[in-house]
Amino acid sequence: MTDLKITKLCAEAMGFIVKGSTTSGGNALLCYSTQRGHFDYNPLHDDAQAMALVKTIKPCVQPPDVIGDGTWHVWFFTIPNYTAVSGDLNRAICECVAKMQASKC
Repeated sequence: MTDLKITKLCAEAMGFIVKGSTTSGGNALLCYSTQRGHFDYNPLHDDAQAMALVKTIKPCVQPPDVIGDGTWHVWFFTIPNYTAVSGDLNRAICECVAKMQASKC
């Protein structure tokens, strides 16, 4: 899944209306709309936006020191089980949410 597709699926999961997309410096950016205006959305690189996904969607997050493999594990206890593993926490969160959201489409 491309970074742009992951970002779009995360925006949909948050209920944002995507107005457009672009790539800036290799980063996938979305312009989304809320009642308060239009904003750029990039949870793969924006810690606050990635944390908003965790607080809203509520996946399980396991830090690297639990297993000792240096990677974050993020998952949902659903059928099927959506899981993402990455050395980067934001990527693991976004990939997990994107997998879950893609299954709804």
